[in-house]
Amino acid sequence: MKARPKKANATRTISKRTGYMRVGLMHNPPHAGIILNEDFLKPLRISLRTAAKNLSIKYESLRLVVKGEKGISPSLATRLSIMFGNSPQFWLNMQGNYDLWHVMQSENKNLKKIKLIN
Repeated sequence: MKARPKKANATRTISKRTGYMRVGLMHNPPHAGIILNEDFLKPLRISLRTAAKNLSIKYESLRLVVKGEKGISPSLATRLSIMFGNSPQFWLNMQGNYDLWHVMQSENKNLKKIKLIN
């Protein structure tokens, strides 16, 4: 019998501080605001007030995002992509992975009741 090939390691580092990201949906992904704070603002020594002013948003809104209490909207994702030279999808994908994982955890029992229609 032919041996099965080993699966490739499906992880890659996204940050020294936030751990590993799996290809697909990772286990308990970090909130995009935490990544913003830990991997962008702090290393560049940008204060929340300075960032909020540069992004033309309220300080309180940005504070809630970096604490993980408010999500990154498409508008904020666009602003962040301009500020840091990446794409809006970068921010929205992180936020979407976080939101999806939490929905799947909180609604797990109800989701299992749904039957595939084909």
